[in-house]
Amino acid sequence: MGSKSKGAASSSTDGLPTVRPMEPQPEPTSSPSPSPSPQIPQIETSRSSTTLGEANESGPEDMKEKTQTTTRPEADSDAPKIGPHRFSKNQKRWLVVLLSCAAMFSPLASSIYFPSTKAIANDLRVSLNQVHLTITIFMVLQGIAPSFWAPIADARGRRITLICTFVVFLAADIGLALSESYPSLMAWRAIQAVGSAATISIGSGMIADTTSRAEIGGWIGIFSGTRQLGQALGPVLGATLTQWFSWHSIFWALSIMGFTTFLAIIMFLPETLPSIAGDGSVRLAGVHKPLWYSIKGQPYVDENSPRPEVKPVNIYKLVLEPVKMLRESDVRVLLLVGSVPYTIHAMVTASATAMLKDTYGLSQIEVAAAFLANGAGIISGSWTTGKVLDKLYARYSDEYRRTHDVPDGVSMKGKLPKDFPLEHSRLLSTCVITPILSAGVCLYGYSIKPNCLPLVLILHFIISFCAMSALASNTTIMLDMYPKASASAIAVNNLVRCEIGAAGVAVVQHAIDGMGYGPAFLVFGLITAVTSSLLAVEWFYGSKWRAQRMVREQAEEEKEKEAQRRTQSPC
Repeated sequence: MGSKSKGAASSSTDGLPTVRPMEPQPEPTSSPSPSPSPQIPQIETSRSSTTLGEANESGPEDMKEKTQTTTRPEADSDAPKIGPHRFSKNQKRWLVVLLSCAAMFSPLASSIYFPSTKAIANDLRVSLNQVHLTITIFMVLQGIAPSFWAPIADARGRRITLICTFVVFLAADIGLALSESYPSLMAWRAIQAVGSAATISIGSGMIADTTSRAEIGGWIGIFSGTRQLGQALGPVLGATLTQWFSWHSIFWALSIMGFTTFLAIIMFLPETLPSIAGDGSVRLAGVHKPLWYSIKGQPYVDENSPRPEVKPVNIYKLVLEPVKMLRESDVRVLLLVGSVPYTIHAMVTASATAMLKDTYGLSQIEVAAAFLANGAGIISGSWTTGKVLDKLYARYSDEYRRTHDVPDGVSMKGKLPKDFPLEHSRLLSTCVITPILSAGVCLYGYSIKPNCLPLVLILHFIISFCAMSALASNTTIMLDMYPKASASAIAVNNLVRCEIGAAGVAVVQHAIDGMGYGPAFLVFGLITAVTSSLLAVEWFYGSKWRAQRMVREQAEEEKEKEAQRRTQSPC
């Protein structure tokens, strides 16, 4: 708040900078002007220069003064944007499409496997529980692996890390396609998880590199929605391939699709890490440069642009950063509340193939058709909840403006004040959804009867819809709580969610065999209800915990700044 913007004069007695109106620019001449042209404040009326966090500290009169700024003409859509990166809107669109295709393999590799579990058990002459153990191993490593890949991507580059993950993924797919024994299946399935798990976090990082805060929400929404297609359509594709060919064919299909995406990455995907590519004006070379740039040339290159200073990075320290979040009380509550719906959905999906075959005698093609209800719930739950969350946030923001006399020109997208009801705006939909999820799970087991297939499919849709809705709300509030550490927030969320989900998949078949479908899923539904009661804890105490963390983080930042000033001081 005390720093001055370029081209602005500080004339107020309270220490807040005031912004001069934009001075007229001289007409260009053939000879250079002897005096430098006045600098224009980087402020737009379309995006307020004041955030709500600043408003909460300064007051209404200061905020009104800050919002009286000049406008800047919009740049051409194909020209470089003023912001964190020089990509045009069209280039960002193709980047998100390519990253979405790459990130789709993480959920696709998991869900495409579910319909083939019965066929694998029969072919390899092992029990269904042993096949489910390969799912458990996959989920465990899928949760752990991003914690190692993400620091490498932050330190050495996004592009090279994504290429390495795809090499591991493709090798695992070929190994799985050639597997003829259970130990081989288990080993290659573990390697496949390591190769596919980090595509989501790397893709999110590249989108964050190339987009501004004002537009990142839309791009991340497209990225997340497209990625969910892998989880929705995976069971359908897996069941169809297993019916027409064999379970080996699903891994040959993943190999072909993965290799096609791998070639597209080699050909078109540039490096975006700011410490290597800057704002896009630094000329890329070596592994950071896509082949397309060698053919057509790299756009927006500035030969005079200095190469960013590469600072030494302690990768081992970065690996531990997400784990530190587990020390926070509100984080632990949110991770548990968000992990249970995901686990319930994984348990229902993992046990569905055997249930549909044994109870209803469905063929693989019919199992594929049955999984469409699950896919419809996944897609509709994710997309619908995103719109609901936006509306709820807008409603709570408007209410906060009225009760705190915040002017309309103050942005609500920056640093939020400590007393903003973030937990209420993000968790209200979850409070409505989780009772429906609990009731659906309790009813699901008792609906599995020879003449109740339509009811089973309806409950598949409801459980998938509610689970994805709760997961979307949980992910959103985690990103809201850690806007400057979104990668770490995603990593710790993925870590806890996958490990609890793996435990659920490991026990689901044992519970069904021991108790039957009805009692087993009744217990799972009651567990969901009990853990969802923690929403009340977060509802009433979450804002207090968040405020305490903000005060502590602010104090730590001040200490770091003071230490830097002492280091740079000549005395």
